[in-house]
Amino acid sequence: MSIMLFLIFFLSIISPIQMDSPKCAKFSKFPTKGYSMVFKVSLQGCGRFTKIQDAINASIGSTVTKTLILIDFGIYRERVFVPKNKNNLVMQGMGFLRTSIEWNNTASSSHGTSESFSVALYGDQFTAKNISFKNTSPAPNPGADCIIHSVAKENTIGCITANGRNTLRDRTGFVFVNCQIKGSAKVWLGRAWRPYSRVVFSKTYMSKVVSLDGWNDMEHHSSQKTVYYGEHRCYGPGVNHSQRVPYGKQLTDSEAAPFTNISFIDGDQWL
Repeated sequence: MSIMLFLIFFLSIISPIQMDSPKCAKFSKFPTKGYSMVFKVSLQGCGRFTKIQDAINASIGSTVTKTLILIDFGIYRERVFVPKNKNNLVMQGMGFLRTSIEWNNTASSSHGTSESFSVALYGDQFTAKNISFKNTSPAPNPGADCIIHSVAKENTIGCITANGRNTLRDRTGFVFVNCQIKGSAKVWLGRAWRPYSRVVFSKTYMSKVVSLDGWNDMEHHSSQKTVYYGEHRCYGPGVNHSQRVPYGKQLTDSEAAPFTNISFIDGDQWL
């Protein structure tokens, strides 16, 4: 009898309770075939969890099979951390305008830029669909870091990326394809936070908020020889090749191909 009760309890954890309410029927449109575990997160009472972090913690994090986390409409005000032992997670929202994770840390409030995240991803083969990740901290004071999606104050200049690639051997970097850059005040595309920082923007619309010099070496002039900053077929009033810093590259199709292909993130193995 105790074994039977344990099995019933265990199955109820990995297979969230199906809610009969019409408001919960929205979850049924998402296919679950191919997933070893399915979790539902809802602020409306349609899932076992009300916090996304609790669903992540409950996952097995298999390197072989995928776990699906279905997230209901709403603003989830929490700081989400996917550790290294939680792999193959698929986070599915109800639309990027209607499902969001929001937190308001800054570099000063969290004791450093690396801890100021709203969502931190360390697990391999993570996928997010139809959900927004937002940092809702106030606009920074002059001289403070500007992180992606935040808005710089007038008469200041922010930065979209600060890549942490330390050595030439690191297979890391940030790549943005088919994006739009809008907002207020001025921003750089990237700053040389680490000596081998690597960032590529491809086929991206750049509004006038993008500073015409494009990139910043943070006064580490030696990094100009080691960083890799590229633009490929970008357009808009923020694109002015003649005024870009000399270490920013205008990439040809063949030069951009290794970055714009999903093989850059080994996506052919897990996407």
